[in-house]
Amino acid sequence: MKNVTSFVDAYPTLRAIYGKDFDEYAGNFGKDAFVLKQTDKPIPRKSVKVNIAASAGDLGNIKESLGQFENKSRYFGERLAENLKYFSKTESIDSVVTTGGCPNIGDWATQEIREYNPNAFLVALSPKFNGEGINPKNLPLFLDQYDLIVYTDMNLVLRSALVGQLTDILFCLHGGYGTSMEMSVAAHSKKVVSFFDMNSKFGVSKFGAKYLRNISYQDTGAVFFKNSDADNLVVRALTEHKVNEEGIRDNLTSVVLYKRVNSNDNKFFLVNIRDAGNPATFYHRGNKKIFPLCQTLITAPREKVLESFKSLADDQSLEILETRKMEEPFVIKMSSEYDAEKSMELTEILRNEIVNKDVGNIFWNRSF
Repeated sequence: MKNVTSFVDAYPTLRAIYGKDFDEYAGNFGKDAFVLKQTDKPIPRKSVKVNIAASAGDLGNIKESLGQFENKSRYFGERLAENLKYFSKTESIDSVVTTGGCPNIGDWATQEIREYNPNAFLVALSPKFNGEGINPKNLPLFLDQYDLIVYTDMNLVLRSALVGQLTDILFCLHGGYGTSMEMSVAAHSKKVVSFFDMNSKFGVSKFGAKYLRNISYQDTGAVFFKNSDADNLVVRALTEHKVNEEGIRDNLTSVVLYKRVNSNDNKFFLVNIRDAGNPATFYHRGNKKIFPLCQTLITAPREKVLESFKSLADDQSLEILETRKMEEPFVIKMSSEYDAEKSMELTEILRNEIVNKDVGNIFWNRSF
């Protein structure tokens, strides 16, 4: 561990992580800002930057089970860690996770991230509260999972603006006033804002997406959504970020292969092909009757992908049993030789056909 106590000493690390945009906020760090901890882990140069905005107050004041928050926070941290690991590998980039370095939800989630994804770089940017300074002895020294802990000497408003602006993806877990500020800044800055619904009666994560939809009289380019399924939420957020980075939202099609749940008959599969230009439509959905096997995002108009699929169905002697007009999903009947694994091979054939015939490129591919 490096012996770093001055914010000036940590500035190169923060600048390397968050890029040139960090310069805009560096002057807002208070005169008493200092670094509590910095490990020797290599500094990520190219990364996806994720911020967890979460409740740091006394959750005991909420008339709900504290164990409920801890269990769901830890589960979210585990799923975020595993999906970041996959994303980092496929995209050849690092992962940076930032929090306020406070106890409770953010602490529980990052503990799991550290356990399940040791390569992730964890940063805590702690604000001061009520305009008061802070004694280093009172900082949460139990937060061993972090690679960098900085006391910003910023008030909550400035610190929230900092993390809301510099993140790529904001995950809101429960949350109060601080989370709502980070949410607003991130949405105005064209970021991906996601809300993990913890089935609580209160909190930003329960009402934030609806709030943003109701007040967004202008399209900033931000994407925001809510889900109580951690995997669905994280996969969608990472994919939305990649779509934004590549700037291809207006020319994107999603192909998802589903299988029936609790069925011994492997012959029936649902292939959902839909326009992914609308942020609300491209991510996969499962329910009690079907579950997704794999998803592919293709940089091509839906009509071209549909033509390729129909051609493939003819070549493979697959019978299309049903076509729905609105979203164009197909229920296809596989021949008896097709099981779930071979059906997924079929999607590989479709991907190759699309690329070889210059219909489009494969933008994202994932198995579930």
